[in-house]
Amino acid sequence: MSSSRVDAPWFEFDRSAWRSLLARQGRLIVVFLVLASPLIVFDPRAGFDPDAWRPIPIGWALVISALLMGGFGVGLVAILRAADRRVAIDLAGRRLRVGRTVVPFDEVDTANVVYPTRDGSQALSIRFGHRHNPHRRATVMLLRGTEEVLADDAKKVLLEALAECPIVRPSSPYDPAGEFASANFPGTLDQAGALAVVRHPPRAGEPLP
Repeated sequence: MSSSRVDAPWFEFDRSAWRSLLARQGRLIVVFLVLASPLIVFDPRAGFDPDAWRPIPIGWALVISALLMGGFGVGLVAILRAADRRVAIDLAGRRLRVGRTVVPFDEVDTANVVYPTRDGSQALSIRFGHRHNPHRRATVMLLRGTEEVLADDAKKVLLEALAECPIVRPSSPYDPAGEFASANFPGTLDQAGALAVVRHPPRAGEPLP
């Protein structure tokens, strides 16, 4: 399980599990782009036109295209990693910090389950924060595969914080009471659901609360 860092009064959640997952996905992206790089030279729809590449030997053209595509993949992963925002909680001050943005608990009114990859069995996270401002939302990974990510102290802090936040599912004009919110807004959670997901993160194939 991931450890966390305490910088009084802030408790900062460890991001190593997310960065490890990002690195793995990044390697797959780079490999895919490198393998797809011959498409820059060979257009399968139009066939190969040697005139366009006459000044450059085909071998060098393939190498250059592979370097370009690989470089693009590495750059994309670097941008995603730089955009990863640290998450910290100050229980005494009743506030959440996402990157450099501080959000009072009273403004944390939405939560939902997030699958960081297209394969939902690889990881599961919870995202919570301000309903109308995505820049004021935090994401904390709960599962990597079937293994829980949060250490006991981190889980305790997260549970205490969520218990003090007015988290509700969104509603619609056709369902103002939110009776069918779980069906109308799949993946969203109310406060009880958010607490349940953190306590016992559902594995792949298990229903959400």
